[in-house]
Amino acid sequence: MQGITMYPSGISYADAGRIAAQAEAAGFGGIFFVELRGNNDALAAAQCAATATATIKVGTNIVNAYMRHPSQLAAQAIAVDEVSGGRLILGIGASHKRRVESLGQQWLPPVDLLSETTRVLRAAFAGEGADGAPIGRRAQHPVPIHWAGVSRATIQAAGRDSVGLMMFLAAMMVHAAPLL
Repeated sequence: MQGITMYPSGISYADAGRIAAQAEAAGFGGIFFVELRGNNDALAAAQCAATATATIKVGTNIVNAYMRHPSQLAAQAIAVDEVSGGRLILGIGASHKRRVESLGQQWLPPVDLLSETTRVLRAAFAGEGADGAPIGRRAQHPVPIHWAGVSRATIQAAGRDSVGLMMFLAAMMVHAAPLL
């Protein structure tokens, strides 16, 4: 799939929808929105893109798993799934230790954070809370969860715990040691 990744700093959500419609008309298969702290909401942009299009995949590249409780992240993703008719690809990531600690939160190893977030998301998409109790909504379609990957450990765990990988700083990874 040929897609577009947008850093939508300075554009409106309505513009995100218009750009998505233009991308769809030009034959692109997907449009993904990067979330910038304090600047935009990637899921809101994806929802606007979904309402302005009919076939193109819409998604996040990535949302910061520290910025939302996993249950709220699931609720937002379920809304985009519903509006898009199953075209959502949800990319999640762990951000950076310094940024997370500047928010007053405790830094967890990215694999641990992303694995737990993915577990809660999958339960919610199936209509269950993190504790297994039923919740009021469920995803109407399978929602693929992709992880942002920087380290070898995160990339390997993504192969085990998610359905895809959204490479971050991919040019730097070319010079890294082989995964195996």
